[in-house]
Amino acid sequence: MAETAAEAAYSAALDEIGRVKREGETELRLSDEVYHALDRIPLEVADIEGLALLALNNTAVADLAPLAGLNKLEQLFLDQTNTSNLTHLAGHTSLRGLYLGHTAVSDLAPLANLVALEELYLTRTAITELAHVSPLASLKSLWITQTAVHDIGPISGLADLHGLLPVPWTRR
Repeated sequence: MAETAAEAAYSAALDEIGRVKREGETELRLSDEVYHALDRIPLEVADIEGLALLALNNTAVADLAPLAGLNKLEQLFLDQTNTSNLTHLAGHTSLRGLYLGHTAVSDLAPLANLVALEELYLTRTAITELAHVSPLASLKSLWITQTAVHDIGPISGLADLHGLLPVPWTRR
């Protein structure tokens, strides 16, 4: 029986995880074309010691449960994935960059305790409000273009925020 594209992508991801572990790297990039059909995160990703960067952008990944224990993760790229539920990211207090553009994410509540977060990319998501972003005092850059956000009042107290595209550029 022929291997499906998702199975081939999963097998390629396992190979890359093995390589990263063998070479002692702390960055795993599963965003090349060979991984586009990847529909689940291999559990073996948790075996990469000190994983600091994980790129899953441009894949079919939706379930983030395998990331729950990766508390040293600093950069997470989920742009253009099937991700919608961020619950499993709630404990990632070391996360400095989170990229969620072009996803179905609508609820930012799980991010409220990500105190180290400096960059948050939300372009073309389903978000409508920023109340759960207001506690993120370390936030320096926030992209909210082409969203349904109309009120930036909740983030007006973020003193370090300097990279915010104006609300007139958001989707109405």
